[in-house]
Amino acid sequence: MPSTDKIFDDLEGYRRSAILASSIQLGIFDLVAKENHTVEELAKAIKSPIRSTRIILDALVAMEYLEKNDGKYYLTSISSNYLVRGKPKFLNAVAEFMVHPTMWEAMGQLSKAIKKGTTTLSQDAETPKHYYWKDFAQNTFWNSKPTANAIGNLINIEKLKGAINVLDIACGSGIYGMTLANRNVQVQLVCADWPEVLTITKQNARESNLDKRVDYIPGDIFKTNLRNSFDIAIASFIFHNFDHDKCFTLAKRIFKVLKPSGFLILHEYIPDEKRSERYDPLLFAVLMLALTKGEDTYTFSQYQTILRKAGFHKFSLFDLETVGEISIIIAQKT
Repeated sequence: MPSTDKIFDDLEGYRRSAILASSIQLGIFDLVAKENHTVEELAKAIKSPIRSTRIILDALVAMEYLEKNDGKYYLTSISSNYLVRGKPKFLNAVAEFMVHPTMWEAMGQLSKAIKKGTTTLSQDAETPKHYYWKDFAQNTFWNSKPTANAIGNLINIEKLKGAINVLDIACGSGIYGMTLANRNVQVQLVCADWPEVLTITKQNARESNLDKRVDYIPGDIFKTNLRNSFDIAIASFIFHNFDHDKCFTLAKRIFKVLKPSGFLILHEYIPDEKRSERYDPLLFAVLMLALTKGEDTYTFSQYQTILRKAGFHKFSLFDLETVGEISIIIAQKT
């Protein structure tokens, strides 16, 4: 008989997510790093009752994020390296994004979304001024850098000559275009997104010393003027937010603003053609079901159909060895 361990492990996964996210938000790992080792010290620091503090600390011991010796709590190697603010590899931003309140709410209503065939939230991914997108931009800058650098490597960004006009559409934090700009001083970057999101993008540009080489297009990417004559367009984690028709419309808009020699870099979760093997893209599709009106993760052949209809050709697919099963499609205009 097969073990039932996997079933129970998957069913209680939400508990572990909540425990870890709450501990990061309360600053527990920071406080332990600063030698607050007893229940009493930590309860006072997070302004919580001793009982509830002890319960969360003991859970972190069980999850191997803390060690407990003689009634005192200490960091483990993993929490010391990744969960203490100020450390180079601190993962707070990733945690804030992965357990965003919108995602909690959406996944809590998943059975209703399955029955309805679409999100049951009052606001979805396409709702203008949805606060989720500003939070997304704020929490996905530094952790996206490995993927952004991998994209730069794929296109040999340092070897591209002359002025290079880059459009980062629905740019969010702006990390992808800014990484290219940091690696080649010839890059002139235009970032397009909702006005409230661009407040985060502009802050990141200033902190990256790129504000003089970045321009902005505020507004709805399906309606606002995207200008023209771009050598490169970046579409990172955008297309999965829309159905096939809107994907085609967006691809056509991008096609029109590219130079004849230009190309699109499409960054996405892309399932295998049988939709049976790649774990991350298939589970991400469930999140799209819960969050959006009718969106999905699309296979390479589906993207080829959409992009070819928009005018693109010469498609290349690359699977990145970064975080998760993430892929890149490069589509040429001519």
